[in-house]
Amino acid sequence: MPQVQLSTNTRRWDVLAEATSDHAQPIIQTADPKNDPNVHVTRDRNLAKLVFATSADNLTASVSLYGWSQLQGGHWMPTLIGKFALTGGAIAGLAGAPINQTCYLVDTIALNDGDESVRIISGIAGETASITCDLEGADRLEVRAHDLGGTGESAKLVTAVSMF
Repeated sequence: MPQVQLSTNTRRWDVLAEATSDHAQPIIQTADPKNDPNVHVTRDRNLAKLVFATSADNLTASVSLYGWSQLQGGHWMPTLIGKFALTGGAIAGLAGAPINQTCYLVDTIALNDGDESVRIISGIAGETASITCDLEGADRLEVRAHDLGGTGESAKLVTAVSMF
């Protein structure tokens, strides 16, 4: 009898560009969005796990997640995965790391709108919150920041994403 062995790829994290201002809602476009620093190529991946960090403890922000797929004729169309409210926690990053000591890992995430099948780990004291979402065949994943709390240039959001 033949044997089947399942394997899981090693999880690798990538950090997207820091967001320091709000982003507008994406629209259908002709250009491939992969060159946007807040877009991650997802081809041949099924799920994405995301963690976030803010520039201050208790800083609030909102993010929208979009899947991008190519339409016939070469156009790209975004579809909303979800809109989420985030609150920075007390765990700071590490000096010299992509999420450094000036960033605080988000410990609270709430779904405001979108696909209710996303998995949110949130509200556990002293733990980092995360979102796991089904990419539903999208070729790209985009993270758009909104409503960054704080004042001026000090407010930022850092996103780390792992695909599997």
